[in-house]
Amino acid sequence: VSIKGNSSGNLFPFFSNGSIQNNTSLYNGGGIAIDIDAYVYIEDTKIIDNVAFNGGGIYCGMAQCDLNNVTIIGNSAQNGGGVYGSNYSYQTMSYCLIAKNLADYSGGGANINQGILNLYNCTLSENSSGDLGGGLVFNCNYAPQSAIRNSIVWNNNPGEIDVIGNGPIINFSDVNGGYSGIENIDDDPLFLDPSNNNFHLSWNSFPEGNGSKSPCIDAGDPDSSQDPDGTFRDMGAFYFDQGFLTTVNDTKSFNEVNIYPNPAQNFITISNVSGIDRIVVCNIIGEIIMSIDVSNNIANIDISDLNSGVYIVQLFHMQDKLSTKKIIKN
Repeated sequence: VSIKGNSSGNLFPFFSNGSIQNNTSLYNGGGIAIDIDAYVYIEDTKIIDNVAFNGGGIYCGMAQCDLNNVTIIGNSAQNGGGVYGSNYSYQTMSYCLIAKNLADYSGGGANINQGILNLYNCTLSENSSGDLGGGLVFNCNYAPQSAIRNSIVWNNNPGEIDVIGNGPIINFSDVNGGYSGIENIDDDPLFLDPSNNNFHLSWNSFPEGNGSKSPCIDAGDPDSSQDPDGTFRDMGAFYFDQGFLTTVNDTKSFNEVNIYPNPAQNFITISNVSGIDRIVVCNIIGEIIMSIDVSNNIANIDISDLNSGVYIVQLFHMQDKLSTKKIIKN
């Protein structure tokens, strides 16, 4: 897949619930190449076993892409086996797995050359390269610093992160060998079955808090929104479900809630919201942008001040999250 915009950046494709697999490019982006002012949003997609010179799975240059719940596994390239970013590209990944990718030279998991790669609740593991950065390479003398939070970078070879110039700001993450930052740890994350590509966190004696509990459970940024089970944020792409989530017994199907128009530019209308008393709008990394109390069956929300991109709309009754929707702001 190759996606290019123009000077107006007018391309805004949305990929969901798919697979990009077994493709080859002689140059950039074996799985998908995003270039020249395009903006792309990808969710719930697997990018597997693709080959290229730069960016076996994904190449992003002079463009922007947001990924949510994407698996990037088994891809290979000369540079950036899983991901390659260049020319002031801006990539944000949330709840993504980057694993078992191979670079002949640098950046088995990802190679960022004068670009930004923000990782929020991501797992990078068992990637490898022939020379630099089995996990990540940041060659960013001129680009701003990337951010990594609530993530796991573990068991990549050779080494986890190589930096030339501006390195990433890493907080509340588990990095093999350690990394300076706020509340980072250097402990085996205790993946459930990585040999079979299962990088979920394990807790064999749950709920007993002994040595079988992954140190990444409840160890994320306490200012982040809670995991879906209502507990503190875990590190990594897959939270451990502690089963404490409460629900409301209601015969109403919240799939009936409608949001329109979508995509939208100035206002969205949310209809059929009886039984809902609060609407929360978050950005793609879970930061709350606005919270609105609801008293009618229809809610009109002004989004004109929001930047273009993808946002998450959460519907609540009391403290219980009943439904989650996605909107696109043009």
